[in-house]
Amino acid sequence: MAVPLDLTQRLGEGWCVTVTVLAPALTLDMMGVARVSEVPDGLTVASRRIPQRLPEVMLLAKEKGEGSLVLEVEGTIGWIGAGAEMLGELSEAGRACTIYRDPNKIELLVAEDGDVIGGMSAVSLSSWGSFDERWTEGLDETSGTPSQCAVLALEAITGVGLDAGALDDPWLGGLTKGPTY
Repeated sequence: MAVPLDLTQRLGEGWCVTVTVLAPALTLDMMGVARVSEVPDGLTVASRRIPQRLPEVMLLAKEKGEGSLVLEVEGTIGWIGAGAEMLGELSEAGRACTIYRDPNKIELLVAEDGDVIGGMSAVSLSSWGSFDERWTEGLDETSGTPSQCAVLALEAITGVGLDAGALDDPWLGGLTKGPTY
């Protein structure tokens, strides 16, 4: 088995990854991006915006598996993909899942049929809601960092694995106003 991507090692202490069954442009539109465009150096562009604390947030998306992978790195006002209403809306066409890190926690949320149904702390591996324990079967403190555990659970839930190339350019992207919760 390949070593799962450690998002904290790659992105630092703040990130959010959302996986949906929707096409990337549609997902970005639903998340509030007014003008979706190609962003060939997306991760660099988004990362440079972090210290500026701008009112808009850069969202990046690409095709992954049968749907989309959305990346947020500007979480100073919260994560759009972690909002219950947003994740619920993104799940109306099929299961959606978000993993995110704030400096003190790494969590996973899963939504189906328009509602968040459960979640998990990737630090303690404790879950809540209607969380299918098969999604974390075999995960324990020897499975890697909490970030890697979150990636493994994301893959079990969505079928979308994140390897070293998952965050490589190019991306689709654009600006949105930020979370509404």
